[in-house]
Amino acid sequence: MPISKNLVSGSIFLAAAMIFGIASASYGFGTPARIGPGLFPLILSAILGVFGLIILISGLQKDAPLIGRLPWRSIALIVASPLVLVGCVEYIGLIPSTALLAFVGSFASNSMTFRRAAGSAIVLALVVWLIFIVGLGISVPAFGLLF
Repeated sequence: MPISKNLVSGSIFLAAAMIFGIASASYGFGTPARIGPGLFPLILSAILGVFGLIILISGLQKDAPLIGRLPWRSIALIVASPLVLVGCVEYIGLIPSTALLAFVGSFASNSMTFRRAAGSAIVLALVVWLIFIVGLGISVPAFGLLF
């Protein structure tokens, strides 16, 4: 039996829902008058599980789309972009690291141009600066040791 995209993605959603649902059980659920920290993740896990089950069932149909060739370049760039952020934030700061995250991640799309990637990187870096540095005042340096 060929494996469909919906069967795989539904299974991944169900597995994530179960993992996070079980993890949320280690926190207290509280009472209806005073909700504990574990109730909200449990509710989100249940919603994700329902969506995963719906998607999984739709993947069992005969006309469900089949898995084709995996886009390894896109997968590698999506995985690498947060690693770039984590690896660079200490040395170059939050703003340039965020710009690098957006720039590297943008090229996961085959239709991305250099100009569009640079534009999205600049816009995201400005939004992160406004929200986290100006608005919330977090203690991560905007520009690191190399600047």
